[in-house]
Amino acid sequence: MAEIKLPTKPRKAVAQTPQRTIIFSEPKIGKSLAVSKLPKCLMLDFEKGTLAIDAMSVQIKKFSDIDDVCKAIKEA
Repeated sequence: MAEIKLPTKPRKAVAQTPQRTIIFSEPKIGKSLAVSKLPKCLMLDFEKGTLAIDAMSVQIKKFSDIDDVCKAIKEA
């Protein structure tokens, strides 16, 4: 694996819209709350973390639920 240098400051944007995003940080700092405020943002909840906030979310209980959500999105 190549050596990875972690950023120490923000960089300028290089695209207008991201393709996909994974948000990772310490627990209980507001990641889910912040994402829940984004318009038309569907959250796939693997840990029941969105139950405590107003959010457009789907509870994922088993891995196959992801396929079911993807199918429902395509149908919608």
